[in-house]
Amino acid sequence: MSAVHASTTVDRARGALMVSAALLAAVILLRAGGLSGPLGASPAAAEMSAESGAYKVLTTQSGSEELLYMIDERSEQLHVYRVRQTNAVDLVAREDLRRMFTAARAAALGAAGP
Repeated sequence: MSAVHASTTVDRARGALMVSAALLAAVILLRAGGLSGPLGASPAAAEMSAESGAYKVLTTQSGSEELLYMIDERSEQLHVYRVRQTNAVDLVAREDLRRMFTAARAAALGAAGP
């Protein structure tokens, strides 16, 4: 296998993991944020999403507040902010996506996570 082909394969795998991480993190955070009940009982809807360079953002309603999720692909971090009124945001959570996936992989394989 050539170095160029291996690099392209790694880039595609990393991209797929980032998309999966975003979806999993959004579902986890929405469920932890108070949206309970069986799937479909309280549908989650993305209010707005955007992408700029290495950043992807998504806003959602969670109960009576609006949340903003941001993925920074360079640092592989997920940041969650609570929107206050219309002019301020508060950082609610910051997660390392690599650590999150490592723990999920270990749990799926039956090993103890970090």
